[in-house]
Amino acid sequence: MNANVRSLSFETGAALVDGAGVLAEASPDGVLGFEMLYDYVHFTPEGAERLGAALAGAILGKKDEETAPLVEKRRALLASRAKDALEVWEYLGWNADRALLADRDLWKYEKASEALGKKAEENTASPEELVWAANGLALAVGGEARARDLYARAKAASPELAPVIEANLRWLDSR
Repeated sequence: MNANVRSLSFETGAALVDGAGVLAEASPDGVLGFEMLYDYVHFTPEGAERLGAALAGAILGKKDEETAPLVEKRRALLASRAKDALEVWEYLGWNADRALLADRDLWKYEKASEALGKKAEENTASPEELVWAANGLALAVGGEARARDLYARAKAASPELAPVIEANLRWLDSR
């Protein structure tokens, strides 16, 4: 399929971002594998950042060396976090369990989301967990009302989270 897409790009003159090539080049041994993809279909955070930078570079007319520092900055940000982001636009769904980033279970996000939802229902979720649960709902079609409810509960339980929660609500309102 990749060869067909390359041929079509060549025949039509359309711009091409060779995703497989971009990810293989960024892989330690030069072979596209599990550093960039969980299962040869679903991107790891690393793979998503690399391909996203390549696509942004193509759209903006920037060279790889101009977008590479952005990828490194994002990698460093992710590496520096002991817990998942509370900002909805940065939320990846690993919550407090960093091991989920490397877990190959394709249902891990659903399982983690379900566990957070259960804790929220049982009123045993921490304020951070309420924000993470709300973030997952804010990113899902039809989850907006429940997300707002969980954000309100988190803010009431932990007023120091108000700035990030209010920013998340502004993001939600802008969608």
